[in-house]
Parts: sequence; C-alpha cells; structure tokens
Amino acid sequence: MNSGQKPADTLLSLHYANGAKTYEMQQTIQPGDQMWVNLASLIHDRVPDRKGTVLPADLASGTYDVQQLNSAGPRGLSLGSLAVDQTWGYQIAPPYDTCCTYGSMGWVPDSIVLDPEGIAVTDIDATDSCTNGSVTNLSSDFGIWSSGNTSVAVVTKQKVQAVGVGTTTGTAQGGVFEGVGGYCAFVPEDVKVPIAVQPQITSFDPNPIMIGTSSGTLTINGSGFGSSPTVSLPSGITSTGLGSTGNQIVLTGVSVSFSAKIGSNNVTVTANAVPSAPASLGVNGPSEMVVQNDSFGSCSGVSYQCRIVSYTVKNYDGTLAANIPIAENISFSGYNCQQSNPGNESAQCNAQYATDGGGNFSDQWAMYTGFTPAGCGQNITDHWQWCGPTGNNPNPGITFGSLIGWSHTASVDINGYINPGNPANPIPAGTVFSP
Repeated sequence: MNSGQKPADTLLSLHYANGAKTYEMQQTIQPGDQMWVNLASLIHDRVPDRKGTVLPADLASGTYDVQQLNSAGPRGLSLGSLAVDQTWGYQIAPPYDTCCTYGSMGWVPDSIVLDPEGIAVTDIDATDSCTNGSVTNLSSDFGIWSSGNTSVAVVTKQKVQAVGVGTTTGTAQGGVFEGVGGYCAFVPEDVKVPIAVQPQITSFDPNPIMIGTSSGTLTINGSGFGSSPTVSLPSGITSTGLGSTGNQIVLTGVSVSFSAKIGSNNVTVTANAVPSAPASLGVNGPSEMVVQNDSFGSCSGVSYQCRIVSYTVKNYDGTLAANIPIAENISFSGYNCQQSNPGNESAQCNAQYATDGGGNFSDQWAMYTGFTPAGCGQNITDHWQWCGPTGNNPNPGITFGSLIGWSHTASVDINGYINPGNPANPIPAGTVFSP
C-alpha cells in the first residue's frame, strides 16, 4: 500500500532457486492505492515479468523484497495482506481438488437507512459455491472501509455513522481466497452499499389536530430538517407558510377541511431530496359511539313498541363529542308485511338533532306491533353521522357509527344483538360501534 501523499514507483522482486533467479514486477502505486500480487496465478498462468522471466511451475517457496524507485522525499510504502513466513518468504499453496468461490458477496444489510443520529453495524457476507450455504461475516478480509461523502456518513470497519441528511455509498475493499485454476487464490474485492440518512419526525404539536381547524399552527419536531424542507400533508390538510430550523418546522395558516380523514394520517418531511419515514398525525373528530343502555318501550309520538338504545359519541382522542349536530344516513329494504308500509322518521342534517353536553343521544327503532304475518318487517342500514360544524348537510356527513339489522313485529336486531327476544340479547353497556 502507498500510504504517502505522492505516487510511488514500486519494484517487487521475488527471489527463488536459492536466490539465483529473480522475478521482477514494477508498478506505480497512487496515494492510498495498493499493489495486488497473486503468486499462485502468476505461476499457474505463466505470466512473464518485466524482463520476460516466467516462474517455474513447481515453484513452492522463496523470498521477496520491495523497493521504492523514486525514493526522493518521504517513503509511503507499507506492507499489506501477504501470506509470508518468518524469514520474509512466501509459500505457494499446492493445488486443491476443489477450490470454492464466493458468490452474492455484499453488505448486510444490503441498504442502510439512518436517522441523523443513527449508527448501523454491518457485515460482509457471501454464499459458498461448494455448499450453496451462507458464509457470514467476511469483514475481517476487508481492510479499507470508506464513504463516498463523509458529510453524509462516516464508514469504518463494520460501522456506518450518520453525519448529515443525504445519500452516499459505502465501500469495503479487501480480498478473499477464491478458486482460480487449481489454486485458492487471493482475489481483490470492492463491495458497495447505498446509504441514506433521512430526516426524522419525533412529534407534532398539536396531535391530534381538530377537524375544522382554520388558520391554525402545526409544529413538527425532529432532526435533520435543514433550512428548506418540504412537508407532505395528508389529504384535506393545507398550510400557507413554513419556517424551519434543523430540529423544528412550524407550519402556519393550517386548515383541516371537513373532508380530512378522522384518525391516524401519515406526514413526511423531505430534506436534501431524502424523505423521512412516515409519522402519524391524528385528526380529531367524532369517531365512535359507545352503548350506554339498551331497552324497549313505547315509541315517542307513535303507537308502536320501540327498541331504544342510548349512545355516547367520542372523538378520536377519547374526549366527548359534546353538542355536535348529528343525523342518520339510513336505508330500508325487504318490507314484507301485509299492511301498507307506514314509512319512517329519521334524523336529518337540519341543525335540529345534536348530542348533549356529555356527547349523548338516543336512537329508537320501531317494531311493527300488530302487523301480519307475525315476524314480518324490514331490513335497516343506519349510519349515524356528524353533519359538520354548522349542522348543514355536507353530503355525505362523517360517519362515527354504523348499525345493521332488522325490525320485525316483536323484536329488533342491531349488529347481531336481538332485543326483545326469547331469550333477549341486549347490547352490553360499553360496546363500541364505529364506522
């Protein structure tokens, strides 16, 4: 290896036949580069030296020396990986019946993604051509580890450490013994791996953000944002301004439309053309209704019997959805009684129906009391919805609970719970119905 700062004109001399003969190889080695010599291949392939000399086929041992021909100034040569004995000689391994090679050589993992403070531990692995099995951790055969861009990541032996957001390539240089001719020869290898250091989102403020927000502020905390990141917001969420430091982004003029998805939404930040992993931003709003009581009795305003179920509506973050305008998106099918269908009354998005201060409301499903034949009735699909902040019909509203079942002459089925019945099966208090 030339560890100096200038090119080294190098002469490697192999001495054999008790020192009577010499095989010479001259090569200029650039700073940081190496001179690779495969003695077995030189002998087997009958490669002549600079003077035309060929090493004998039965050569098994000898000595060598290395000279720097342009010796002016400090010398930078150092010896690398050579199979030598204690007398500065070399020994050529005899031919093997089978010499295995390595295939699919690469880094493990085969791509490295880090956050700005991340460190990855790596190996160089391969497959064995003789066994088709995995050969793990060949890292000791690689002496030079480097990064294509040290402002993104620093690469040392079996370790990659993030420095700044961006992409680069890690390289491991070394050599392994592989089959060449009849010998296990030392073959140089140059193995690369893609490295990405991505910005990282750690939190949002607020989280969740309330649906219907207008001209609000959303702060994104994390690292690796730099001075000019871009933010990918979920559908229905927009902003008009952005300010950034390395660890924080402040979005201003944030609006969350009625069309935004209530629940978990993905947000990403891109810096230096590298996107972050998705992070969850919650959108708050009515997302479920919880059963409080299930009973039956006289319907309000009509002569039929009704199944009456009371519910509490809760937001995505578990808070009560108090005083919100609600309505039903309801449909009926399969009416089969002999009497004319008396029709139905349902809650409309007209600001007349709302939860109370505790997020509660009651729903009644009428039974066809006295209709014939016994057990007749119809199927019902009922989606309870938030009408929107003003109570107007947004067509459609946002569903926070769905009910599917039927209403007959003496019983009602709601999501598989039949009440009254024989036996009755009321819905247990605390049961959650969601969209």
